[in-house]
Amino acid sequence: MKRRRILLLFLGLLFIIISSSSVFALEACQCKAEFCRSTSAILNYGIFELYDSFMGTTTIDANWYPPGASLWGQQGNIYHHICSDICSFPTFVDKNGYRYTKGARKDNLCSSIDIWDYNELCREAIHGDGIVITDAECLVNNEQCDDGNIISGDGCSVTGQIESGYSCTGTPSVCTRIATCPDGTCSAGEKISSPYCPGDCDISETCGDGVCNSAYGETSLTCFSDCPKTCSLGSNDIIMKLSSPSNAHGALYTDTNYKYDICYSEIFGIYSGGNPHISRNNNKILNLSSTTDAHAEILVPGSYTNNVNYGNLTCSAKATCDEANGEKCVVTISGNTNAHLAACGSANPFATKICCKPYVCVPKINCSLTEEGGKQCGTFTDSCGTERNCDLELGGCQGSYSCVENICTNRVATLWSDIAGISYSSEKVNVVTGQTTVLMNLFNANLIPGAKAVFKVYNGTIEEANLVMTNDTVTITEANKNKINASWTILPENLVNKDLTKAFLFTVNGVQISENPIYLNLIVECTGLISCSGYEDSAKCERDLCNVGNKSVEETLDIVCGMDYGGYKYGCRCAWNSSSNKCGPNYNRIELSSPSAAFSSDWPGSCFFDENIETSCTSDEFMSYSWSGEWKWGKALSAEESIGLETTTRDSKIYYDPLNENDVKESEACTNSVGQKTVPCPSQLKLPFFNLLNMIISLILVAGVYSWMSVRKK
Repeated sequence: MKRRRILLLFLGLLFIIISSSSVFALEACQCKAEFCRSTSAILNYGIFELYDSFMGTTTIDANWYPPGASLWGQQGNIYHHICSDICSFPTFVDKNGYRYTKGARKDNLCSSIDIWDYNELCREAIHGDGIVITDAECLVNNEQCDDGNIISGDGCSVTGQIESGYSCTGTPSVCTRIATCPDGTCSAGEKISSPYCPGDCDISETCGDGVCNSAYGETSLTCFSDCPKTCSLGSNDIIMKLSSPSNAHGALYTDTNYKYDICYSEIFGIYSGGNPHISRNNNKILNLSSTTDAHAEILVPGSYTNNVNYGNLTCSAKATCDEANGEKCVVTISGNTNAHLAACGSANPFATKICCKPYVCVPKINCSLTEEGGKQCGTFTDSCGTERNCDLELGGCQGSYSCVENICTNRVATLWSDIAGISYSSEKVNVVTGQTTVLMNLFNANLIPGAKAVFKVYNGTIEEANLVMTNDTVTITEANKNKINASWTILPENLVNKDLTKAFLFTVNGVQISENPIYLNLIVECTGLISCSGYEDSAKCERDLCNVGNKSVEETLDIVCGMDYGGYKYGCRCAWNSSSNKCGPNYNRIELSSPSAAFSSDWPGSCFFDENIETSCTSDEFMSYSWSGEWKWGKALSAEESIGLETTTRDSKIYYDPLNENDVKESEACTNSVGQKTVPCPSQLKLPFFNLLNMIISLILVAGVYSWMSVRKK
């Protein structure tokens, strides 16, 4: 009985629970039936989103269409909503997560069946997202601005309202203080543009904003960061450059980094001479330790080699410039040498001034037909730096006379000149192979028109063995028969096996010989060149002006160039491999005593290394390269010549091939030499590996280990 009562009680409770659940489920179902429905105008096309404002959930309904719409979109974006206590203020969420509500609008009217369109919705603002949500019909969350943060005091408040004294525009909003002069605040607008307000702003507030504003007294002297100083008349107006107006380093006029120019025109007026930067007539102003980022020195002691020269100035270092006699301050200097510089008008000039004054230059040589030593034709730069054209001044050479070295003459002359026609004076000509071009000129020879003029260049003496090149492309005409020339662009192959200590001469038609022999100075850039493979042409390779041949061989193969190995040594050099068109290390064995009576120096072979740069010096302070050896045999021997010698037979030919100190034949030692190496680049500053910090760390580690060992013993 007791069990039955308990069972009945349990069933009764279960019925009550089920009944209550059914009511709850019905209410929930009724609530869900009263979902607020939205079209895909806010979402993806063809999909509808239902937002349950009571449950706070969103579901997707792809089968519901707006009531009354026969075709999609013809009657507008229509939404259907059944009013109830739960859903009287529907909220919609679009695909980007933005919430829209109708209940926040001024025209919020709700009937039993409410039909309304998308334009009746208010999008809820999320202040701080940088998007301004503004709708005059919306009662809440109506933003005036949104600057992407939720901080007040920057023009846009935490609620998205424009703060007093500011103007905000754009999305996201950019707020600027409304310039009110004077209001005690230097606004951004007042700093850089009209209306200026000296009552609110001064140079301490405006200097450094990147705008040179003269209204607040900003100049290159008072605010150099905003007002760099450049010479308006160009590079010929620049005497030199400073890193800043005060306590500065100096640079030559060609520097592109320094922004404070010292301008001749601002001190002395317009300069009217030739190139002002050429050294002439003691026009040196001061000396610099380098072309840029340099310390300076006055003319005495004068150990710095980068001279600042200018046109017609003569200068000296003084405490006070004699302005009554035309001296003016060009720059100030902190000492005699290793000194800093400052502009004369800076806030902190140095006590010593470089005082200069222009002088009237009288050229030593003029265009003149009568003056002894005068120039009669052509162009030249006189001793005052003025470019002169005697053909314009005097009319040029007449009749059978030709202009030879700026003199009108009818003598036959054969002269080297540069590409502009300026004759060389038996001087060294700087040559970059493949780029430098010189002219061979023949004057007043009265050649026969129609024939060819054959120009030939020789090294040392006029012999066929010393022939360098031939140019037979010039045809003689009536116009050039008394003044003809041919060009020579100096190529690497022209200089192979040539002696640059000897002069280069030329002939025309094998008769006329150049009067002014020239010497060639081969220009090679050695910076960063640490192996033979750095040479790009055969002439530079064979000459090895950077002296890297020995080092290249020794770092590639474990030998010492020039060392006596007990009867032989190795000769090392850079050599050009014509098959690969590359320069590489090369060595050959030199016997110090003849292995046989008939021994000849052309019997031993040589080893050429083909180098491949894998990591250049431009990437870091180390260079990686690999190599492989290529053996080139010497002269083949006869059977009789090979008697008693260490030899190797290849293709039925016998070659001298002795053992080295490791009992390996020289040819095998070469061809077996394959490897890779990383070496330091030159002129790199190495940081110390073991410094004070390393020492302290090491001491701490030693002390720690010692303490640990002591504890273990106990």
